[in-house]
Amino acid sequence: MITSMRLKNWKSHIDSEMGFSPGVNALVGIVGSGKSSVMQAISFALFGNLPAVQSRRMGLQDMIMKRPQPKKEARVELAFRANGKDYIVSRSIKAGKGTSEAEIREGGKLLDVNARNVTRIVEQVLQMDYELFSRAVYSEQNELDYFLRIQKGKRTEHIDRMLKVDRFEKAREGAVAIRNRLLAGKEEKGRIVDDLEKEGLEERSVEEKRKIADIKAGLEKLKQESREVVKERARLQGTLEGQEGMQKELHDLIAILEGVKASLDEMENTLSEKRERARDPDEVRKEMSRIDSNIQVLKRQLEDKRKEAEGGREQVASLNAKIKVSVDSQAKLDGLGARCPVCDNQIDGEKKQELVEKRKEEEAGLREKVSSVAKNLEKIRQEGEELEKRLREKELERERLKSSLNDAEELRLLSKRREEYRKRKESLEKKRGTLEKAFSEERLKEAREKVQRKRVEETELFTRMDSLKEKIGEKEEILYSLEERLKRLKAYREEMRSDEEVARGLEGFVQALRSTQEQLRSEFVSTVNSIMERVWDEIYPYGDYESVRLAVDNDYVLQLKSSDGWVPVEGVASGGERSMACLALRIAFSHAFIPNLRWLILDEPTHNLDSASIEQLSRTLKERMSAFAEQVFLITHEEKICDSLDNFYRLERDKSRNEPTRIVAM
Repeated sequence: MITSMRLKNWKSHIDSEMGFSPGVNALVGIVGSGKSSVMQAISFALFGNLPAVQSRRMGLQDMIMKRPQPKKEARVELAFRANGKDYIVSRSIKAGKGTSEAEIREGGKLLDVNARNVTRIVEQVLQMDYELFSRAVYSEQNELDYFLRIQKGKRTEHIDRMLKVDRFEKAREGAVAIRNRLLAGKEEKGRIVDDLEKEGLEERSVEEKRKIADIKAGLEKLKQESREVVKERARLQGTLEGQEGMQKELHDLIAILEGVKASLDEMENTLSEKRERARDPDEVRKEMSRIDSNIQVLKRQLEDKRKEAEGGREQVASLNAKIKVSVDSQAKLDGLGARCPVCDNQIDGEKKQELVEKRKEEEAGLREKVSSVAKNLEKIRQEGEELEKRLREKELERERLKSSLNDAEELRLLSKRREEYRKRKESLEKKRGTLEKAFSEERLKEAREKVQRKRVEETELFTRMDSLKEKIGEKEEILYSLEERLKRLKAYREEMRSDEEVARGLEGFVQALRSTQEQLRSEFVSTVNSIMERVWDEIYPYGDYESVRLAVDNDYVLQLKSSDGWVPVEGVASGGERSMACLALRIAFSHAFIPNLRWLILDEPTHNLDSASIEQLSRTLKERMSAFAEQVFLITHEEKICDSLDNFYRLERDKSRNEPTRIVAM
């Protein structure tokens, strides 16, 4: 049930708010007062659409108030109760943008703000989409008889779409198309199966498998032969490598032996030379001992001479110092005055001369001693040089003796080394003899030829094996192709059997759909006619037509029952009778399509009705409509039809002055 509604800047409504109750809710006013726009707002709030926009008679932008002043936005808010829960849905239209905002709340809790999602939630709650609402609930102004305006032959399609029975038709058509495709495919597959069966695939497959088995057996035999050849070739290769190794070892050994012989010859020559120069080591040692004693004596003598020379040099230095003192003293005496600088006694010239002469005598004596000492030093130097010469000669002689002694040691070591080389030579010659017995160029050549032959044989075997492998690959490709075609043959056979079963199942499914479709139509017609019969008794005040029904004669036909029988409504002269029949059909549609909701919106249903019919409709709305609908919205300019109603609004507006709609609760 719709409980309230608010319109802001919606066509002529600047800010209108209305509350609604169960039963009949009427909106009364003159043409242009804004009655129909309220019903359009209900449609827009619930589904974001309305018949005038759906049929492109106007756009959503046209719903925004234009006069007296253009507005930038129109807003609709609708509250309704369904399944024991309260909902508020609101939508707005912004100039230049269409529907820009939408939201739905359940008990104050926001559910969604996306316009499409809001519509989807409303459809789920009401169990009704826009098309069903516009055809079974909302009868737009002058659209009460829309059913009669549907092109004949299209009414079944139209009603099927409202009933959702068209889905069965689409499913049936789809099933038939699938069945036909399956049968056509089965026929095509049958031709393919016939062609494949003519190829003898199974026999050819068996034959190819036998050939592959034979080739594989031959290949296995060659593999065994190749393993033996490889094994023999490895053995011969070992023999060859042994011969080649001995050949290299023999060559290396001969080279080493030649080197050893050359070394022995050189040692012999060296030994001969050293033996000629060699002296008895004991004699050499005795002579070295004697020379060592002489060297020690000479060193001591030389040391004594060095000390003696040092003493002489010190004596010369001392005498030279005294000579200097004497010379200095003479110079001072020449410079003295009449008195002695020491004792301050009077010195005369004779005394002074005496002192000078004395100093000169002392100087001459000192110089004579220096000369004597110098001569002695020269003698000591010459004796020292002679001693050093004799010492060097003795040391050189000792070195010669030492060298002679070293030659004797070298001679001993060289003799020992020569003996070692002789033994090594004998060992190498023995080994050479052994190698020369084990190795021969003939055996090496023979080993190489055998290895080469085995390599050729091995290569031939591998070539034959590769050839057989290639043949096996070719045969396996042929076999694979045959087996794939066999699989296709079996698959086509299975698919043909499956297609036939599915086609039979689809045939049964098509029959079931057709039966279900016809049964639903029959039940729908029965329900609609039952409701229309009761409604007709309540709303039609005359007796010339006893009842109204929806008949099926290749298409749906709305009929009235007169004394002459059932006649199509289109053949009835009176527009009022047509309108009453269409009203009964509309009420029946609402009750049949949405029995749980039971809403009905009637916009100017009294069009073409006479006063008696209006009075009868008014009485029915007041007393009997609750049996057919829980809530009815009535849009009318006939005030007398509302005299007996409890809840209605009067809508007033001076259109000539572009005033907004005023709502007066009655």
